[in-house]
Amino acid sequence: MEIREIRAIEGANVYSHRPIIRAIVDLEEWTERFSNELGDFRQRLVENLPTLGDHYCSRGKLGGFLERLQEGTLIGHVIEHVTIDLLTQAGQVIKYGKTMAILEEPGCYEII
Repeated sequence: MEIREIRAIEGANVYSHRPIIRAIVDLEEWTERFSNELGDFRQRLVENLPTLGDHYCSRGKLGGFLERLQEGTLIGHVIEHVTIDLLTQAGQVIKYGKTMAILEEPGCYEII
C-alpha cells in the first residue's frame, strides 16, 4: 500500500462546503480485499478503535460501519473510516467521507 498524496483543502470545495483532507492511496495487493476475508481483522480493529462503533456509515444508524465490516467492505472504505475516527479523536468535527476508485489508475483510490 502506498499513500501517493495527502492534501488539506480549506474552505468550500468540489467535495464539501467544509474543509477536507484528500488522499490518493494505491492499495496495491489490498485492492479488492474485503474486511471479512482477513481473519480477526475486524475484532482487532474495533479493539484498537472502539469509537468506530459510533459511525453510521451508509446504514444511517449507530453501528452501521461495524455491520459493513462484518459483512465485508473494501479496505479503501476501512481507511476512510479509520481516518475519520482518528481526526474526530483529535477534536475535528467530521460529517462526511467518501472513497472513490480512480478509474484511470487501477488499485488507486481517492479518499475524502
